[in-house]
Formats: sequence, C-alpha cells, structure tokens
Amino acid sequence: MGALIEARDAYMRGVAKERARIAQDLHDDVSARLLTSLHRRSADMMRKDVREAMADIRTIVADTAQTWRPMEEVLADIRFETMNRLEAYDIALDWPVLDAPQTSYVIDYATARHLLSIVRELLSNVAKHAEASRVSVEVEVDAGRLKLRISDDGIGLNAEAEWGNGLLNTSRRAALIKGDFHIRRGEVGTIALVEIGLVTGGRPSL
Repeated sequence: MGALIEARDAYMRGVAKERARIAQDLHDDVSARLLTSLHRRSADMMRKDVREAMADIRTIVADTAQTWRPMEEVLADIRFETMNRLEAYDIALDWPVLDAPQTSYVIDYATARHLLSIVRELLSNVAKHAEASRVSVEVEVDAGRLKLRISDDGIGLNAEAEWGNGLLNTSRRAALIKGDFHIRRGEVGTIALVEIGLVTGGRPSL
C-alpha cells in the first residue's frame, strides 16, 4: 500500500510540475506577446505578434502530449515561424523544406523552446539592423550534433556593439542547453552558427 501511495504522490507531483510549466510558458511567452501587440502602432507589427503568440500556443499544446519530439518536426515548426516572421519585414527566406523524418533524433521540450528563442532573437536583429533582403538557413547533422547556420545578405553587424543584451541572452540560452553559439561578419552580411547535442532513442548521442 505504501508503494502505491508513493507512486500516486509522485504522479501528482509530476502533474503539478507540468501544469506550472505550461502556466509559466503561457504567461512568459503568449501573454507577454499579446500584451505587447495591444500597444503596437503598426498593424503589421500587431499581426506579427499575434502570429508568434499562435506559434507559441501551438508549440505548448503539442508538447503537453509528448516530452520528446522528432528533430525534423521541431525544425519544421521553427521554419514555419521564421517564414512568417520574415514575411512581415519583406525579407525572403532560403530554408529548404525537410523531407519526412529520416533520423531517430529527438529534441526535448526545453531544448526546443530555447532553440526557437535563439532563432527568434537572431531574426529580430536581422530585421532591425541588417537591412537585409534575404536570410538563408542551412541545417546539418553530424556526429549527434545539430548545426544551424543562419546568414543574411545585409550590411553586416558589429555584434558586440550593436546586439548588446540580445547577443548575451542568445549565448546564455545556448549554454543552458549545452550548445554553442558563434556570430561573425561574413563577406556579405552576418553569419550566426548554433550547435546543440541531439538524443537518439531517449539517450544522449555520444
């Protein structure tokens, strides 16, 4: 009987933790974004905020049913939001559509959320500072590592001087998921590199 009670209590703690996580995500991401949209003077920016809030809700709902998601599915969601975000700024996106899942790699909820936030921050800075007309995203999987290369055809940025807290937050997010983040000026525009470890069959890749 004691074991059953302990198992029930553990289950209830897990449920409470999951509810708290959902509530925090709804507050931090969705509510904050919708509140910001109410104060926008531009209808285009308001629509962008609403689209991003809808994408957040979609991600949160999808992850209530599963802790781990296929890597390709996570990337497809990020690609979809990226396309919508850049469209609001009349910036073209070059990110080839991935085929149906071909690997056994999966990404956990927290990592997917941080990865999405990293890409959002990079794109926001491209839209604000780069004067770019096109963004390219290259995806590579090598030795259990997911690598994203995000580049633009803009004027190029002095990352340390112009990105400030945004760059620092991006680096912190990458560190939280044991990833790497680097940014540099390219021959044209700016190149950002994001790399994270992947999991195969529920176990970290070596």
